[in-house]
Amino acid sequence: MAESVRTWEQLEDVFRTAIRLILGIPMEDNKTVRFPWGSNAEAGSAPAFSRTANVVTIYVLPADDPQNRQRHISYQDNGGDKLTYVDEHTDVHQVQFVCYGPKAFEWSRAIRDGMCWPEVKSIFQQASLYYVPDIPAPVPAPELVEGSWWTRFDVKVSFNEGVRIERLGAIDEIEQVNIEVVPANTPSTKVSKQGKGEKNGSTADQ
Repeated sequence: MAESVRTWEQLEDVFRTAIRLILGIPMEDNKTVRFPWGSNAEAGSAPAFSRTANVVTIYVLPADDPQNRQRHISYQDNGGDKLTYVDEHTDVHQVQFVCYGPKAFEWSRAIRDGMCWPEVKSIFQQASLYYVPDIPAPVPAPELVEGSWWTRFDVKVSFNEGVRIERLGAIDEIEQVNIEVVPANTPSTKVSKQGKGEKNGSTADQ
């Protein structure tokens, strides 16, 4: 099994692709589905949009969870003098989809419902991402921008990411092992030849 670990930009690309599919947005559109400014500027996370624009901003937030503290460590024999150290664990992500504009509620509900679509689940599974089905309802969160209230609805989804890290290393060798045999019920662990000879001589004299 190959190593499975993704960069932050790769994770963002997965979520952007899934949301575009759910909302029917062209894949080349980087203005409607975006990330916070500075997160991935090359992908088109433009900083401003109008109050009447329908926009989804995605926040990918690592979460501290008891599940991501558990690790399965193993070693694979590759033949020769090296082993592969394998670290398998689960990373937890809290992903917040923030929807703005006249379609904010419809889009937030569509995102929640679309998580279970087979084609969307396939996108996530290809990146070893698995959403937690217990998704809360969209939450209205009107936002005050320059004196005007903007329509906003938020959807939060938890994802588990399967991570596999591999490291190749040399095998430590045992050069020498000292073994000491201790007979049962014997007060001394060493018997000298001289002592044994003296015992035989004393027996012969008797």
